Amino acid sequence: MWQTLPFALSLVVALLPTATADGTGTFTVVPPTVASLRGRSIPIREDGVRLLEIPDAVEPMDTSDASGLMLNHVVSHFFRDVEAVNSQKGRPMRLQVVSASLTILIYAMIVRRSLLTRPGSRSVIFVPKVSVAKEVCKELETCHLRTNLISGKDVRCDPTADVTVCLANRADCLLGQHFHVKLVDCADRLQLPGVRWKNIHKDVTADMCAEFSTCFSGIEVDHDYTLTCAVSGRTALPGSSLRCFLRPLTKVASHWAGVVRLMRTSCAGSPTVLVFTRVERARQCAEQLCAGGIPASSLSAADGTGSRRRLFESFGSGELRALCVTNKFFKRADFPPMETVVLADPNFRQDACRQLAARALELSDQKCGPTRLIHAFDADASDEELERNARRVIDPMEGLGSAAEWRLLTASGSSAPFSEEEMWSLLQEEGRSKRRKMERDWLIRLCMWLRDNGRVPQKRAGSPEERLMASRWLKANAHLRKNQFSKVEVQLFKDASAQLRAGMVKPRSVALRGWMQSLRCWMSLHQKRPSSISRDVLEKKHHRRLAHSFALLRAGKLSEAEARWLRNCEFAQLEKPSTPTWLISLAAWMRYYERKPRKNASGHEKLQGTRLQKAMQMLRSEQLSTAERLLLTDSLDWLEEVEGRPSIWLCGLYAWVRAHGRTPRFVSDDMEHLQAGRWKHARKLWQMGALRETEERLVAECKDFQDKRKDMPKLEEGPRIWLCDLYAWVRAHGRTPQFVSDDVERLQAGRWKHARKRWQLGTLRSTEERLVERCKDFQDKLTLKGP
Repeated sequence: MWQTLPFALSLVVALLPTATADGTGTFTVVPPTVASLRGRSIPIREDGVRLLEIPDAVEPMDTSDASGLMLNHVVSHFFRDVEAVNSQKGRPMRLQVVSASLTILIYAMIVRRSLLTRPGSRSVIFVPKVSVAKEVCKELETCHLRTNLISGKDVRCDPTADVTVCLANRADCLLGQHFHVKLVDCADRLQLPGVRWKNIHKDVTADMCAEFSTCFSGIEVDHDYTLTCAVSGRTALPGSSLRCFLRPLTKVASHWAGVVRLMRTSCAGSPTVLVFTRVERARQCAEQLCAGGIPASSLSAADGTGSRRRLFESFGSGELRALCVTNKFFKRADFPPMETVVLADPNFRQDACRQLAARALELSDQKCGPTRLIHAFDADASDEELERNARRVIDPMEGLGSAAEWRLLTASGSSAPFSEEEMWSLLQEEGRSKRRKMERDWLIRLCMWLRDNGRVPQKRAGSPEERLMASRWLKANAHLRKNQFSKVEVQLFKDASAQLRAGMVKPRSVALRGWMQSLRCWMSLHQKRPSSISRDVLEKKHHRRLAHSFALLRAGKLSEAEARWLRNCEFAQLEKPSTPTWLISLAAWMRYYERKPRKNASGHEKLQGTRLQKAMQMLRSEQLSTAERLLLTDSLDWLEEVEGRPSIWLCGLYAWVRAHGRTPRFVSDDMEHLQAGRWKHARKLWQMGALRETEERLVAECKDFQDKRKDMPKLEEGPRIWLCDLYAWVRAHGRTPQFVSDDVERLQAGRWKHARKRWQLGTLRSTEERLVERCKDFQDKLTLKGP
């Protein structure tokens, strides 16, 4: 929607820094001292007084095109009347601007002027979409303004920014803040009351508030800069007027065949730009035109600069007669000389028609601009839709006068003043006549349903057919109020309504309410009770209905039939219980771990703790069925029974101690290492007094095993293996080992040295000392023999 025109960027350089301080709205030439401060804040003292004074009386500046007149007119009107509208009417000022492409420049001019009159002030602009917010920030930064974007990902507020661009859904990030200027973009989309509307209009305050839109529908507008103002501003400018035409296309073979015939008759020999809503349709139209012998090509924003330049050169030289583009590309590109603009897509909205007409009008200011605007729409729709399509194009353009009068194009290329009678005569010449109005089929079915049921259909009924008839009932009443029925249809609907009023005096049949019927159908279809934690939205809705039904039953507010059905439903659920999965999972978890979930747990245990709290709350409020209540109470009773039993891991530890006759140690064996960790944890709990009585008895018996092992006399231990190996080597060789080249003897020599050292320190066992003494005897014998 937002695309800034290239010629407007050059205009804003001359207009943005120019304003007076008295608020009269006249654009003036800024002195060099003030112009040198462009892009920087004006210096002020601590008390807020400006160090640089801006002169009040300077020479006004004249603008030379319709865009400049529009900018000057809108901004002047804003500063002249915004405070009066805010104070007297108690609402933001509403400005309807026909050209959405220049609205960003209007915002920039308002912000720059507010900074000149009040240095250091802050402004805020609310936009409906993230893409629009980024585009507004980008263009405001090119105008030397410091911006702060608040969108879905970035919600940081910068108080030093000149202007804050905030997404409408994130207005809560600015609650309680005050700005000098508050502007709301596309305000027609933000008119519905709600939290977003309250945040924007009530919680975020400002000295001057205004709303901008291209089309306010049914709302009081304070200022409307229509195409009439733009055309009247152009009357004194050079160049021809923009002529506007309507062309209903009857479907010969397809919609594209009508476009090809229009190009051959009305646009023969003239450079033409065809505008569409989608790139696919533009490409398809270009293919159809080429197949029909008309040189054409499609162009989009995805095409590179080189290909775009080549196509523009071919279009300017006459090699291409038609360019098929999208509406977004048409609003921002610099086109070569053209004569005709054709809106060939029938799906243009009302505001899109306004913007495209304004864009064509702005291009007509240039020497290469178009002189004709043709809107082609489908004529093979119904009569009402055909007239509505024509009014959709004409209504936004009313008041253009002789400068741009809408006319009808015939098949031969001639034109005639537009009117519905002229349009139908033109279509009859081409074989499209008015169709005889038949009674609407949906109205006939509605009247038959009213006659058969004798009551008004309910919107919240359980039957899909009754809900459909309820919407048709509202639609029929709306058509009757707006006088959109034929005489036959009016009489048909009035007769059905009269029969309905006569049948309302009959006694009401004893039956379930509509929402209870829907609940019964759902339960009979799924054969279970609806769950509150289901991902199905309909199942959660029926769960709320069932809970409400039981509340009404306890309060005695149900009829006899409803209470009987609800009790039968409860008995049926007892016979075939259907417990929700989360409650079964909770009961299984408690039975497996033999305890309740801890409060400070994490992961899956934390989830089970949340489920236990929910189950206890539902148990207290009597929202559980009998089967669910029995499952929960049985699990809780079982936990109370097993509370006196010792834990399973402690029983396993006791069994290991009894089997081995000692307490476990931290050794390489995995099982003993595990039991050693359990024994350490058990002693810690025993010292803290956190064990049950039965668990304390088990730990005491384990400690008895440990104490008995300490009291047992220690058996004499044998020598170590390496020392036995050393003694065997000495016995075999008849001498003590020496440090020689042999690896085995060298190893035994090291052991012998280590054994003598420990023998001298007295750290050997008695058996080991005897072995060392025998080795020394061999050494002494060898010494006595001599060499």
